[in-house]
Amino acid sequence: CQRADQRLSAAGRGGAGAADAVCAPGNRRHDPRALGAVAAMSLLSTRGLTKTYAGVTANADVNFDLPQGQTRALIGPNGAGKSTFVGMVSGRIPATSGTVSFAGKDISALPAHERIARGMAYTFTVRRKHWASAGMS
Repeated sequence: CQRADQRLSAAGRGGAGAADAVCAPGNRRHDPRALGAVAAMSLLSTRGLTKTYAGVTANADVNFDLPQGQTRALIGPNGAGKSTFVGMVSGRIPATSGTVSFAGKDISALPAHERIARGMAYTFTVRRKHWASAGMS
């Protein structure tokens, strides 16, 4: 398995790291062969993804793999860089350096609308009151 040890905060300190180990199915934990297998079957991956704003690093060298058919959660405190990371992956925020690959192709230079055309999506959380809690029936 590969334990994701990159932090999503300034200079790699104090923020949220990935909580999951990424393992290829059928491989034993800590099997070095698993790392290559995961990279080969990743639907989405980043390598060295970095974003700096006027000298302040929001994300530093983030390596991430999302194997096809699996789900991951990105968690962490406010200001850890989660939204910046997702913005770079989706093409809404240009990365300072690094690459984004989707379905085996480098999409780093593509704008958001072209990434969407290839099957990637970015949604926002919409908060709605339930009718009952708003006093409506």
